[in-house]
Amino acid sequence: MSKKPSRKTLVRKLDAIVKQIVIDRDVTCVCCGTSQNLTPGHLFSRVAYSTRWDLDNVFAQCINCNFRHESDPYPLMNYAELILGKDGVEALHFKYVHPIKYKDFQLQELLDQLESLVR
Repeated sequence: MSKKPSRKTLVRKLDAIVKQIVIDRDVTCVCCGTSQNLTPGHLFSRVAYSTRWDLDNVFAQCINCNFRHESDPYPLMNYAELILGKDGVEALHFKYVHPIKYKDFQLQELLDQLESLVR
């Protein structure tokens, strides 16, 4: 019988798979267009698990644009509205302000679902 992964391990794996998916999907920084030093940039903070791994909330950003997002969210917000529409961004914000308390088995299910996207 194999040991269940810890919650911390599941979160780490989810972060890694979302990073891979987003960088493969976007290829370049959605704000400035560079392909160097790409990171997953979250429109709404990654503190809420309800949107942390939501692929509509995460976009490829270079490290500079990702840091700049803290003081100037407009470039990423503008891009998200172009992609998702104003209603899509509002729905995402609703999910963000109404966080979900995931149980470990739900995190595992989400990980399995996201892993199936990269196979």
